[in-house]
Formats: sequence, C-alpha cells, structure tokens
Amino acid sequence: MKKTVLVGVLSLALALAPLHAQAQGSPNVLTAQQVTVFNNLVAKAKVNDPAYLSAYAKELQGKGDAGIFGAISATGSVTLATSGGFDQVAPGARLAVGVDLQKLYAAATGGNKAQLQALTASTSAAAQELKVRVLQAYTAYLYAIRAAGVAADGLELNKAAVSQATARAQAGAATGVDVLRAKQQENQADAGLYQANLNLAVAKQQLAAVVGVELSELDGLLTGAKPRP
Repeated sequence: MKKTVLVGVLSLALALAPLHAQAQGSPNVLTAQQVTVFNNLVAKAKVNDPAYLSAYAKELQGKGDAGIFGAISATGSVTLATSGGFDQVAPGARLAVGVDLQKLYAAATGGNKAQLQALTASTSAAAQELKVRVLQAYTAYLYAIRAAGVAADGLELNKAAVSQATARAQAGAATGVDVLRAKQQENQADAGLYQANLNLAVAKQQLAAVVGVELSELDGLLTGAKPRP
C-alpha cells in the first residue's frame, strides 16, 4: 500500500513539473512586442472611434473658425435660366463680402487662444480615454488567454488524479467513492475550461469592438504578440 501511494505521489510530482516550469517562464508583464501591438491597436482605434473623431473634428473646425478666414464671410446669388430647353446656371449680379470685425480683431490679437487650447485639450482627453479603453480590453484579452491556459492545466491534473484514484482502487488502496469524487472534480475542471474559453471569446470580441475592426483584422494586428497560455 505504501508503495502504491509513493508511486502516486511521484506521478503527481512529474505531472506538476512541466506546469511549474511553464509558469516560471511565463512573463508577468507586457512584453516589448505586446507594447508595440498595443500602440498599433490605439492608432487603429483612433481611425474608427466615434468619440475621438468627433472631438478631433471639432478641434479642426474650431481652429478654422477662430482663424482670420473665420472672420470673413461671402454671400452671393445665382440665377437659373432656361435656354433652348436646357437649364443653365449663371452667376449672380452681386457678391457681398462681410467682415466680422470682432472675430478679425480676436484672430489678429490671439484672443481665441483659450478657445483653441480648450479644443485641443478636449481632443487630447478623448485620445487618452480611448487609450485607456484599448488597454483595458487588450489586457483583459491577454488575461483571458492565461486564465484559459490555467483551466486547461487544471483539467489535465484532474484527469491524472482520476487515473491515480482508479489505479489505487484497483490495488485496494482507495474506494469507489474516491474514484467518483475524483471524476466529479474532473467534470468541474472541464466546465471551468469551457467557461474560460467562452470568456476568451468574449474578451476578443470586446477588443475588436473597441478597436473598431473585425476579428479577422484583429488577428493580423495581434500577430506574434499572443502569449502562450
């Protein structure tokens, strides 16, 4: 009986050894390559994110309105005439050019500086907020990969425990209840892996949504930076 227990302990130790080595060699922070991928994800998100694009468009419009050309307006009229059955547009008789002296003075003296700074700050804040959302989604995706890997390791360990419990029961060192208990733990570990993979699928879809790309394009952006589970 002691010999059977010793063999079981040694078998479990051998099963744990590669998992321990894998854990020791796994990075606990973002790698340089993953940081590069993150920056690429942010750049891609800026092209697609409505909130950031709206803030940036308002900044560009504000800069135009606050400039000298924003102080000048032109109005005119055109006429639509018919000649030989064909419609023709002719320029109007008058073209009125108006100058908003207050805007012109503000543009010339830099009076719109505060307004421009506010618009720039708004765009910067939108960019930072987007960067945080991308980071949250990206790190959640990386964590989901690692969690699924841990769940897979747990399932393998429980499978080994079932085999050991079965062998011990055959040798008279365990009962059928021990085998059933080990099998139940294996089933729970299997369900845990299933849930982990579902979480991984959701995390990847959420990352794609934040960046504003389809899953196939996201895979291209993540190439070479996916961690080993």
